[in-house]
Amino acid sequence: MKWFYESNGKAHGPILEAELRRLRDTDKISGDSLVWREGMPDWAPLSSIQADPQHASHLYEASSAPESQLPALCPPTKPDAPRPFAHPSSKPEHFHEHTAPSKASDNRSTLDWEQVPEARLLPAFIRTLQNTLFDSRQTGWRIGQSGDWKLPLIFLALGEMSGTLLMFATISLLPANNSQLAAMTKRMVGLQSGGIGLAALMASSLLMLPLGILVKSAVLHWCLKIFGGSEAPFLTTFRALCYALGSAATLWLIPLISVAAATVAGETATVDFAMALAMASVLVWSVGVTLGCLASSHGMSTFKAALAIFLPPIVAFALFLFTAAR
Repeated sequence: MKWFYESNGKAHGPILEAELRRLRDTDKISGDSLVWREGMPDWAPLSSIQADPQHASHLYEASSAPESQLPALCPPTKPDAPRPFAHPSSKPEHFHEHTAPSKASDNRSTLDWEQVPEARLLPAFIRTLQNTLFDSRQTGWRIGQSGDWKLPLIFLALGEMSGTLLMFATISLLPANNSQLAAMTKRMVGLQSGGIGLAALMASSLLMLPLGILVKSAVLHWCLKIFGGSEAPFLTTFRALCYALGSAATLWLIPLISVAAATVAGETATVDFAMALAMASVLVWSVGVTLGCLASSHGMSTFKAALAIFLPPIVAFALFLFTAAR
């Protein structure tokens, strides 16, 4: 069930009930904050619903107003005055941007990429990429609201293709003549075969992409549901993972810049060190983006999401070692 909530005189949402509880627990909203869900005739303070669950049930059964008819939120004219409300049919025009978000009108609760084809493809891709890499929790919150599977999968494909091109550009700068590691890396990715190796790698990656993301999403969703107590549907995990991995793939730009700068020094050791440091940075950043998107979209803390995701494989690996030792 999805909720809308009031903050600073504006309506936000819809969000899952788990996210609403998280906002209350982290003091982002208070008991005086107004909330509304489909079926309620009007907005009501969060404290009144928490204190009297039967009252919330009564509100839910009192009306069948759909989510698209979100009641208007009118701020009080005086600090002590009660908060007035208006019937959905009397919504003021200036409030339209704060009601249930549409893909083409409110990018505060919808990713820019989710507004394609109304929005231009490249700017929407870049803005979504930037928002995901630098504010993954906000992106995760937007992912958890609504959407389908097609646009996230396309975003992932574009991100993976961009990352593959950046990876080839980085590896091509490595001094293969003086570094056995660089030469081995080039042979592994087929760079020595020129454009044939690049085309083969990109084609195989795109062919395996749908199956790979489905398997990863299924495993992560199971971990978040069983060990993290998530109530979000599978589509939320799938969407979050597509945007997180698609954005993280473009972080190959960091090794590219690092290797290009180190190559100027002309020493193999310097280039190898720059490459190792850059790859470590990419790994940490990628994990942070993925955890942020998954945690926020499922309405849980990053720490709890990390435990749900990493604890099962750690325990399984420990059991494997224990069994093998015996």
